Amino acid sequence: MRCWFQVALPGEAVVYLRAAADEALAEAARLERTLSRFEPTSEVSRINAGGSDYPVLVDHETFALLRHVRALALATDGAFDPTIGPVVDLWRAATPDAPPSAEAIAQALARVGVDRLVCDAQEPRVGFARPGMNLDLGGVGKGYAVGCIGRMLRDLEVTSALIDAGTSSALALGAPPGQAGWRVALADPRAVGAGDPEPEPHAFLGEVLLRDTALSVSGVRGGDRGGWAHVLDPRTGAPTQGVWQAVVVDPSPVVAEVLSTALLVAGERLLERLGERFPSAAALLLAGPEGRVLKTANWPGP
Repeated sequence: MRCWFQVALPGEAVVYLRAAADEALAEAARLERTLSRFEPTSEVSRINAGGSDYPVLVDHETFALLRHVRALALATDGAFDPTIGPVVDLWRAATPDAPPSAEAIAQALARVGVDRLVCDAQEPRVGFARPGMNLDLGGVGKGYAVGCIGRMLRDLEVTSALIDAGTSSALALGAPPGQAGWRVALADPRAVGAGDPEPEPHAFLGEVLLRDTALSVSGVRGGDRGGWAHVLDPRTGAPTQGVWQAVVVDPSPVVAEVLSTALLVAGERLLERLGERFPSAAALLLAGPEGRVLKTANWPGP
């Protein structure tokens, strides 16, 4: 997942809460070993290595996650696709002065398609319907991890926590003492340059109050538009255009992260269908260079 994980646990039982936080961070490390395509022994790497030849037997956790993610991806009409790995690899090897050719993009797209991800109906086996495909769970791994950490903390009887992965995926359990919920500020991506780690103190879109729900933010920083956005459209193989930031609130961290990525790709068209396809989700878009703010009717913030 290549990001920092942070867990805020308010309370007076400091020793117990510190031990709970240590277990939470250990869970993030375990999931990195299990799901990262950059870990050679992970379940995802095993699928990528052999899935084009035969369905690979995986653990039940990975199988359940992939079936869930496959269903979510199909519901976004391909705006989110966990098989985007060949396109990601293509752009990862490119430079702003030498972007991939149209022919190279077409060849990579021929090996992309969540409908070609085969999950066996009888046992936990996963494979690909076309040679050369591979999985990349970078668009959902953090959400899945914060969800697993949340379940672990609940099992440890922790009633109040904020779990944050890379300042883009978060899960709020309960609320801090004396508060209605966890107040989370949303940075304005237009105010952050390519090399700036943080926005100016005043450069925020607003804040969201979270309680027993998840938040996911996908976007491009202002300086990224000088080269290309780091989020790619799995339907075209090109960097996303138009939407600067997509923010989603949903009880499920996995749903929230999938949708924030899909909305960054599909924009207003998917936003209009969100209530029908994902009734528990609320979303906000910062669209276009003029910074139009679009949101669902049930958006929980200002």
